[in-house]
Amino acid sequence: MAEVLEPDHDDYWGTAQPVLLGWLRDTPDTTGNIPVVEFAVERFNRLHRLDRKVELVSRGVQGAPAGRIIDVFATWHELRELGCLAILGPSISDACIEIRPVTEEFQVPTISSGATAETVGSWYFGVQHGSIPEEGYIIANWLVREGHTRVAVTYDTAYHAAEYLRHFRAAARRAGIDIVGERRISQLQTEQGRADAADAIARARADAPDAIVHLGTGVSGFNIAMAVLDAQWDVPRIMNDAFYIAGVPEAMPLFEGWVGIAGWDEENPVWAEGMQEFERWCGEPPKHPEIFAVWYTLAMAALEGIALAPVLSRDGIRRGLESVTMLPCAIGGPRTVVSFAPWNHRGAKGADVYVLRRIKDGKSVMEMRYDPTLAVLR
Repeated sequence: MAEVLEPDHDDYWGTAQPVLLGWLRDTPDTTGNIPVVEFAVERFNRLHRLDRKVELVSRGVQGAPAGRIIDVFATWHELRELGCLAILGPSISDACIEIRPVTEEFQVPTISSGATAETVGSWYFGVQHGSIPEEGYIIANWLVREGHTRVAVTYDTAYHAAEYLRHFRAAARRAGIDIVGERRISQLQTEQGRADAADAIARARADAPDAIVHLGTGVSGFNIAMAVLDAQWDVPRIMNDAFYIAGVPEAMPLFEGWVGIAGWDEENPVWAEGMQEFERWCGEPPKHPEIFAVWYTLAMAALEGIALAPVLSRDGIRRGLESVTMLPCAIGGPRTVVSFAPWNHRGAKGADVYVLRRIKDGKSVMEMRYDPTLAVLR
């Protein structure tokens, strides 16, 4: 007679296997997002929101703009094959647009920080770093307040930079702002990229605009800021969320006088309290206040979706994410939240979802929040 072996009941029922949460890191960690996500996961586990732990499984890859999107796909598949029930990333909007069909085919909930609004799907969710449709209107809001009616625009060769431009054109029409020139530059940090930026600024100056608007990525924002400085042109200047690069201490002097879209606001209590708790946990403050705001919020939203999952499966977490409602948000101003729904997977919401900041005397200071009274059609 065969021996019947019973499982050890303490091990069988008492110790649950962890939920594997993948993290596809397609950008270098120069601004410190790795400890931020680790902090959010450790905090979630410490609060016992589940009867088991969440385990972060991280993989790095060089993504857009200089890398290959196919390598981003391969890394996503690696995390899927390891058994991750959800995946954070990618980060760059062009890769986010391209990966949507993959998430639909293989059905793993994927939570990205891409700013684009051009990717939607049953399995794709966004907690956006930058918010392309809104940014054009926030920039136009500032231009109206400052009385600038003629602007020159530069944008870069990223696919989603044209998405920025499309929304800014609509915002400018609504606000009665005349775009006197549009010039496209390289998105790469190369000699050609710097030359493109210098030529674009020289030609924009010839158009005699009231102000210049740059719509692009962090690297092209760096090139444009350098070109303005080299040209010694003290023109009113504003940038989309490429401005996040101005938060890097080494880069800040280059952006003196610039106004730009930003994802953090000292008056947001979720951001302020999260920063303090992170510093106690890590022993030092986050490297970049905006990167902290975005990745802390994105990780919290993903973990809330796991906590709300009716069953710990991929589809269960997808349904859990769709149940995330009015989650306090560290991005933007004090009344921003994250909410999803079955047909609404774009998470960060509110009129203060992104704000404007200025580099003044070597520091980042609040410039303004979106003012609806300035956007009334007259």
